[in-house]
Amino acid sequence: MDLYEEHVLQYLTMSRPEVFVSPQYEIGKNWSCPDFVALDFGRKVVSVVEVSVDANAGQLRQKIEAREKQWFSRLRAHLLQAGVTGNNWQYHLEVFVRDNVHKKFEKKFRGQPDITIHSLEKEDIPFSWNWKWPRT
Repeated sequence: MDLYEEHVLQYLTMSRPEVFVSPQYEIGKNWSCPDFVALDFGRKVVSVVEVSVDANAGQLRQKIEAREKQWFSRLRAHLLQAGVTGNNWQYHLEVFVRDNVHKKFEKKFRGQPDITIHSLEKEDIPFSWNWKWPRT
């Protein structure tokens, strides 16, 4: 796990005890291994989380476009069969990328409710100078 992934892990779980996160979760044998799978038991949402500092992120874009086949369908079947989730759970993709890629992805995937694109350099991420640190 690299530094960026560690910070995203902190971001996903900070002050949210109802969220369980598994890093490098293998979806099917030799299939796909997203950076994280996050289970939000409070909201009943399964999030596939990808972190990329690639300046181009073309390969990630292809995975996002094919997210149902790439991650959701296999993950849904696995978690249902294991009794971890139910049919009422939603599946969501969270992507953390560089700011220049964020702008491209926001334009390309605008209006798609099952995707959230985060900029690694914006204020909502803990390694940004602008991050609003929670008060304890």
